[in-house]
Amino acid sequence: MPTSSRVRTGALLGLLVLALPLPSLAQDPKVSALLCDEAKSQLDKDPSMKAAVSAAFQAPLHFGSRETPDDDGAAPGCDQPEALLNFADADALIVSTSSSGPPIHTQTVSMSAYVLKKVGGDYRLMMARADFAQGNSGWGNVDDIIPARFGKYNGIVLSGGATGQGYYLGVASFHVIRDNGIFTLGALPMQWSNQGAANDVGNAIAIDGKYQIDRRRSDNIAVTYVRKAVGGSQMYETLWTSENGKFRLVSGTLPEEIARDFN
Repeated sequence: MPTSSRVRTGALLGLLVLALPLPSLAQDPKVSALLCDEAKSQLDKDPSMKAAVSAAFQAPLHFGSRETPDDDGAAPGCDQPEALLNFADADALIVSTSSSGPPIHTQTVSMSAYVLKKVGGDYRLMMARADFAQGNSGWGNVDDIIPARFGKYNGIVLSGGATGQGYYLGVASFHVIRDNGIFTLGALPMQWSNQGAANDVGNAIAIDGKYQIDRRRSDNIAVTYVRKAVGGSQMYETLWTSENGKFRLVSGTLPEEIARDFN
């Protein structure tokens, strides 16, 4: 079963995703990556992650602060290893990159993937894809980066959410590794809550969704939502299909709160 190793949690990521495969990252051993300062101690504690990062960047590793200005007085962005996903036939290193300085609400944060294979006990880089998911921190923190299986293909599921004015919206985005690229199926709503905004506990509503990837048609995903409120709970069963990098609701009905707030 695919597994994952997380270096840290809370990478700021907007789940605004790209639908097309992207060109390979340039691999130039003369150009060294700038890793975030906080990654150093974490990599020292995780030899597998450190080996994966070294193989992915194929260059000496340097560490720097998001808040340390460069020669032009601007705070440079840096790369933060987020997860090492383990599949039966390969591993995938997921790295987040801020555009400049520490992440803020309007700043772009991108995710890149490096597919690695063990050869003679050492990692070898097989494929690199930049910015397979990107956005800003408006969606909030990424809570999970996990491996998935889409039919015969490996894949990645990113889950995140954000709270605003007492409301919470959680989202998951689905990405397939195939044909020497990473293809985005789309993003789906997974949670909704007004518990921080409800003045009366009797008005509090919490919705939680669980997804199931269709083994025969990996572009189909079933999501079951459970809506809990005072007086009882309701179940909503939905089926979604991916078209051009976005999901379309094929059958079922969404809870009205999610239907209203998720675009």
